[in-house]
Amino acid sequence: MLGILIFVGISALLFTCNIVSIGEKHVTNSVENAVISYNEYQDIYTTCNKINLDLATIRETPDNDKQFDQFSKASVINAKKQQLSRWVEEYNAKSKHIDKKWWKSSSLPYELDVNQFSNYNK
Repeated sequence: MLGILIFVGISALLFTCNIVSIGEKHVTNSVENAVISYNEYQDIYTTCNKINLDLATIRETPDNDKQFDQFSKASVINAKKQQLSRWVEEYNAKSKHIDKKWWKSSSLPYELDVNQFSNYNK
């Protein structure tokens, strides 16, 4: 009888330790995912702002500049606008993920719109 009680006690202890271990792994993974998601939103927003600045620089560059020898200024502008649109779509899609939207800085908008970037429609 004593052997059975010891066996049941050890089994209960191992079971409890396993549950605690699983819980700890879940918390660790959640924190890591939160940091990754937070950084991801910030990186996308920063990329959108950089593309917006690139658009301004390209528009200020003269049409006969050497960089437009292979591709016209208009085609370079259109390529940058497409990049900005794709990044805005990516940001908005991630904002709608139920498991990621909570891990975004409160200083960032919920969704982006290409029209909020000043050089998109110039």
